[in-house]
Amino acid sequence: MRTKPFRRIAPWRYTIGALLGAVGIIGLILFALYDSVTSAKVSEQQVRENTQAAELSNFLLATREPDGSSLLENPSDFSESKRELRFVQLRKSFYSYLLNRQNARNIAAEKILFEVPRPCVTELVQGSDGIDQTSNFSVQACFATIQGDQSGRYAYFALRYPSEQIQRHKWGAGLKGKDRIILRFGSARETSIVLVYRAPTLAMSRYPSQIDRFAGIHELTAFAVASPDRPLHQVNAQAFERRGDGDDSRNYVTVVGRIDAGLLDAQAEASQVWPTPSIAATRIGLDVYRRASDGSEEHLNVPIGFKGRSLVSLQNAYLATVPSRSKLVISRKVGAVSTVVWSSANLSLPAAPRRSDLQQRVFDWWAPKLMAMARYRPDPSVYSVPFLLPAPAGELKADLTAPPVTLPGFATRAFGWLTAALLLTLILTGFLAFAVVRLRILTHRAWKMKSGEIDLDEFNDVDKRRDEFTTLWRVLRQFYRRSRSNHNFWIRQMQQAAAEKAQQVRMLKARLELRQERLTAIGHEIRSPLASLMVRSEGDEVQQNYLRRIHNAIEAIFDAATVEDGIQNQKIVCMPVDLADYLARLVENSKERFRGLVYVGPTAGVVCLIDDIYLETVLNHLLNNAVRYRTAGSEISIRLNCPVDASEATVEVYNEGQAIPADNLKSIFLYKTSESFDPQNKGIGLFAAKSYLIGMNATIVAANRDKGVSFIIAVPMYI
Repeated sequence: MRTKPFRRIAPWRYTIGALLGAVGIIGLILFALYDSVTSAKVSEQQVRENTQAAELSNFLLATREPDGSSLLENPSDFSESKRELRFVQLRKSFYSYLLNRQNARNIAAEKILFEVPRPCVTELVQGSDGIDQTSNFSVQACFATIQGDQSGRYAYFALRYPSEQIQRHKWGAGLKGKDRIILRFGSARETSIVLVYRAPTLAMSRYPSQIDRFAGIHELTAFAVASPDRPLHQVNAQAFERRGDGDDSRNYVTVVGRIDAGLLDAQAEASQVWPTPSIAATRIGLDVYRRASDGSEEHLNVPIGFKGRSLVSLQNAYLATVPSRSKLVISRKVGAVSTVVWSSANLSLPAAPRRSDLQQRVFDWWAPKLMAMARYRPDPSVYSVPFLLPAPAGELKADLTAPPVTLPGFATRAFGWLTAALLLTLILTGFLAFAVVRLRILTHRAWKMKSGEIDLDEFNDVDKRRDEFTTLWRVLRQFYRRSRSNHNFWIRQMQQAAAEKAQQVRMLKARLELRQERLTAIGHEIRSPLASLMVRSEGDEVQQNYLRRIHNAIEAIFDAATVEDGIQNQKIVCMPVDLADYLARLVENSKERFRGLVYVGPTAGVVCLIDDIYLETVLNHLLNNAVRYRTAGSEISIRLNCPVDASEATVEVYNEGQAIPADNLKSIFLYKTSESFDPQNKGIGLFAAKSYLIGMNATIVAANRDKGVSFIIAVPMYI
């Protein structure tokens, strides 16, 4: 038994339940916001620490070279991904005589093993802005000095570029048309030298009979550009040719050489510093001339100051291994003083990608606002690793500092949507409370209306409002007023409709009976003369086929309620028939009737299951249609296609003429559908053709071709 307090709140139970549900949803959303923030904070901290450790390890590995050196040994030269051609400092020399007395006995170009240190290489790529070139080729260049070089004060260089077979220069001949390289050194002492290819002197003097073995090995002679008749003995260089690796089948020439420092700086020998400030500040340009396959001369000009692409660099390693773009600082600590060796803050980096869409950016802006209210203050995360490099670099330390991020992307999106859900829930709760009040008022008035205590026209204030509840009240009131009067009206309408429908059924039944009687009379009138014609034409196969077709049609119509049923109900008997032979004979016998009719396809060997009588009827309908719509004087073709191992053969009836509108390609097969204004054309032919083919388990479709229309019949093969 219900208690008194419960009875008091019983009329409000749904309202109270809805409000309690709304309060519960709001509480759940608030808890979800709190839980997502705290969980994301812990998860982000763990992920960030792991990410920083992996990024820093990968960066340090990426700075290591195969020979054991590190880009951090000389960060000033190897920092940027694009740099000018200058002399960089290396730990050890890469120069050696490719051809010497020790290896001359069995050396060949393909046996030479030479690799330029990757940090030194600058790629001057084809199509780069600032490079003037008459053909598409590129050059890899390396210019270096060796600190503490035991062999003397030398500047080393190496070049590699694709070329056809090198055209050597002969003494006394001009330089034009020969492969050559011009090096331009821009410093306090401007120097330009030209290098030309010649046969190696050692090979010509000691192995003249084996000179072909040295075809891919060259000796380069240097001249001052201003004095091309005087060789420069301060420059030594050799070159060799070799095909590219893998799929690259081009021929490459590699030049290795050294320049006496006195040629570049007259004070080089006396200076206590190596490299001298003048050589260290030297900017380099070059011109490469090569002979193309068609005999023309191709030229690549790299001006002084042009920035090429570093093969490896600290910037490339940073971009490849630190996708978070955290600040990376390499420092050396001596005593209490810490000196920055290299910092990613000094790089000219592209702008870090922003989070993708506008929606994400709005959430990223909104989340910190609310987090500040909750006193959530993220701190930068720093991950440090000490490591050793060969002397003189010594012990260094790498610090990777991740910027403070309030929340990761997925968390800000969840936070934003939960905030939107909370706001929407509060708004809906307010609307719910307002709706409950309005509904209670209308319910109270409805009860009074039912009991007759009030009149329907008393509530004028309701008619002035325009909302869902007042609309509901007006609808109910109007429905109440009209329900009884409409009840009798609809009963009369239903009775009248039933009487009219019964009259229509009687009229349709009478018409159907009359039509059936007419069809029966026509069938009786035609059967007797048709039987006589069939007896008289015995032995004439052609006439017999036509008469059998008429007989089958009359029998079907006689048994059918409509002409359409008669066409669809004709008895079709399918038998194995050589379709190729059948079509060839049909075309031959029909050429007088259908002018320009041709057959394309095999003459025999295509056995299909068909009713030859009804297939002839189908083809006659299609040919009549083709004659009616073809271009005057054009041919009509019947093509037979039967792919190997196919389950069906296709017969295509094609005529040149106007295309069928795309919307009508299917509707033309409907009963009594025709675009012709000829009164004799009833629109039955294509319908009958499709009906007969369905009886033979065949199909037909219409398709527009380039200059005409085709009807394509698919007939099952006899297996």
